[in-house]
Amino acid sequence: MLSYGKYLERNVNRDYGNYVEPTRRKLGDRMLATLSGGYTYFLESMDTLTFTLAFSHLQEGDGRIDGRPDPSTRMEKNSLAGTVAWSTMDRDWIFKGTLSHAVPRNDWGENFPITNVLSFEVSHVLR
Repeated sequence: MLSYGKYLERNVNRDYGNYVEPTRRKLGDRMLATLSGGYTYFLESMDTLTFTLAFSHLQEGDGRIDGRPDPSTRMEKNSLAGTVAWSTMDRDWIFKGTLSHAVPRNDWGENFPITNVLSFEVSHVLR
């Protein structure tokens, strides 16, 4: 998956909650690329186990303040994610767990905190 976004320039008169002289600000263009793949294994009961791996690259360019470049808004983040899901044969119950990890290597990120996200999901279909 690839996505690209542009921010609109806007007037700003507050910075981190404090009033400042009004300026025209624009964040840098944003690009996101994700590559993922998965495999589904059928159990003897016809329940399924699905495994998915994903790599994501998020990048945002320099912003602008009153038309001048602002490199402090530039960011880059690379992350890896793995998901395991179990579902019943009727697909009326699905249990899913995902771990997303931002890789803390110097050449893999800039101006972005390293985060790990663990999430669990339970889905049930009412018939």
